[in-house]
Amino acid sequence: MDNPYALNPYHSSKKEVTHISLFSSNLDLFKQLKEWFGVTSYRFSTVTSQEELIERGVLGEILLLDTRFQSPEGLPLIRRIKDAHPELPILACLSKEEQGLGHTVVALGADDFILDSELQDLLPRFIRRSLEKRNLRRDLSETRQLLNMELVRKGSQEENFKTVLREVLEPKTQNHRDVIKNFSRILSASQDLDQLIPLALMVLKDYFHVSRMGLFLDELGVGSFVLRGGVGIPDEQFEKVMSRHSVLVSSLANQGTILYRTGSNSVASGSQPLEVQRELDNLQCEVAVPLFVKGKLVGFLVCNNKVSGTPLTESDLTFLFSLCGQIAIAVENARLYSVLSVQKRYLDSVLTNVLSGVITVDNKEEIKTFNPKAEEILGIGANDALFQNFRILPSPFSDVLRETLIDGKSFHRHEVTLPNSDRPIGISTSQLKGNKGETLGCVIVFADLTDIQKQREWSRHQDHMKFVNKVAMRSSHELKNCLVSIRTFTQLLPDKYSDEQFRTDFYAIVNHEVDRLTVLVDNLNFFAQNLELYRVPIGLDRIFDDAIAMIPAEERENVAFTKEFDLEGITMELDTENMKKVFYNCFRNAVQAMDDGGQVDVRVKKENQKVFGSSKEKVDFIRIEFHDNGNGMPVEELERAFEPFFTTNNRGIGLGLTIVKKIVDAHLGSVQIDSEVGKGTTVTVIVPNKSNAELESAQEKKTLHSNESTPQNTNS
Repeated sequence: MDNPYALNPYHSSKKEVTHISLFSSNLDLFKQLKEWFGVTSYRFSTVTSQEELIERGVLGEILLLDTRFQSPEGLPLIRRIKDAHPELPILACLSKEEQGLGHTVVALGADDFILDSELQDLLPRFIRRSLEKRNLRRDLSETRQLLNMELVRKGSQEENFKTVLREVLEPKTQNHRDVIKNFSRILSASQDLDQLIPLALMVLKDYFHVSRMGLFLDELGVGSFVLRGGVGIPDEQFEKVMSRHSVLVSSLANQGTILYRTGSNSVASGSQPLEVQRELDNLQCEVAVPLFVKGKLVGFLVCNNKVSGTPLTESDLTFLFSLCGQIAIAVENARLYSVLSVQKRYLDSVLTNVLSGVITVDNKEEIKTFNPKAEEILGIGANDALFQNFRILPSPFSDVLRETLIDGKSFHRHEVTLPNSDRPIGISTSQLKGNKGETLGCVIVFADLTDIQKQREWSRHQDHMKFVNKVAMRSSHELKNCLVSIRTFTQLLPDKYSDEQFRTDFYAIVNHEVDRLTVLVDNLNFFAQNLELYRVPIGLDRIFDDAIAMIPAEERENVAFTKEFDLEGITMELDTENMKKVFYNCFRNAVQAMDDGGQVDVRVKKENQKVFGSSKEKVDFIRIEFHDNGNGMPVEELERAFEPFFTTNNRGIGLGLTIVKKIVDAHLGSVQIDSEVGKGTTVTVIVPNKSNAELESAQEKKTLHSNESTPQNTNS
């Protein structure tokens, strides 16, 4: 069994038995502890009531407090005990249900807490740690008291103070080993430079019997050295600032050795010795000792001769140089601790206030970060999740974490649904890498998309209603135009029926308007229905020829059609009839853009692999370009090209490109237009070269991320 006093200098090495007082509501716990640990290393005694616990004079060396902390009198009991026995270490024993109170019991005065399920395995370790904390507190308290004495002492109290300080902080043998032990204990007692420096200087000043000692440290980002602590130094000296370029500082940095003002080791030679001595005179000190960290000067210590007037010996200076090395490391550690503390507080603030859940897992599969938003979304408390294997998380989360941590697969905006819930959750994951590229763990960031999805649905509904309103308004206008022409000629028919020319005009105009009405009704019916695709393998050559044949012969009389296919005989899985409409409308727009005829070129080529949808799957795309050498389109017309019923000529009703966009969107492709006035227009259609079955799952994923396939007032 480990001896909790093995590293404790306040107890004799012969001491083997630790006295533990137990206050517990569990009557069997006392018996269990005796069975587990016997009486060789620990002696247990029980306290039967709270009154005895508060009033009892000696409670042993540590109190194991096992009560129901969730009860109204549980937590206040810790404060009552601490008020009655301030020096008594308290080790709180918590049940699994109470482990969330761990930080609370420590804040109320307990030294530490341990779960009742860990008593048999971890109790010796927790006892040793609590007793070491108690002893360190005693050391720090005594040193602070002595420091306060130094600040208020007057006249004849000085020698008495030195005697007391020497008795406490210097072993009777006064050897280097004991001084280093006490000095190291003080340096490790605090990470606050304002506390650490005065304590360290007090020990050094008293050990070396000097009356004055000060420590200059470089102020990061300022480029100068400032007196951060001093003993026996006048107040005005604390305003002293040493430039990085001063002779004393540069000599310490370049030579890396102790500099002396007088004596056998005086810098009688070397770089500017008189300037060095002059600066030491200004500081009213005899010696300057450099502090280095990783080869960089971070500060220096100055002191005068001993109180007796004799200079420090070579042995003294060697030992002082060694102790300054410890100060340099302690200063660097304190600064790093300060930086890390600020970063931790900043990170904690970010994780607390961020609107997404954040979980990090180390390479041992243990959860290391679990922020409040993660608790809210998953319904799992941080205390129940931290330091547990990530497989305790719901299956969608544990699955993606496993793939990310073990297989190295990252997820981006991957959407899952929580078990027993219809809430959509968006997930992104990535591995955490070290400086050498090694895997340190992984992070998952996720958000509840319920509100976002509702907003999407509302936005889609609004867009759909806008589209319906626009179609209804423009359709009524087109219908009215057609009916006005028909009605006018119908009203004149009885009076002019005998006029053969009138009958000819009547037939042509009414037939033309009826054709326009038919096309309009067909297009409205197209938009009113859900577009269902029936993909079949088909060659683009066939679609090309069929689409041209659909254009009236008189319109394409002076137009030449050319095709350039990088891959001959390209076969794709497409909805044939709908893709014919795409080709037809692109050809028809190109023909109508050329008043006196011209040339329409079709270029088809295979795109490089692209990321498809939200699955990040690599897919081959086919790029189809329709280019005409017509008049081109100005920017203001180009921006409205996909609007329903927008047209710049009187030969169409302005639904061609709107139809093209809806069909291409349904194929999970994209369409864009490039045009320049006087140089023609290029319509580019890009569609994935995959079968219907292969695209089915990607179609579902994309639907969650994009609006319903309705025409928009932007290019794809």
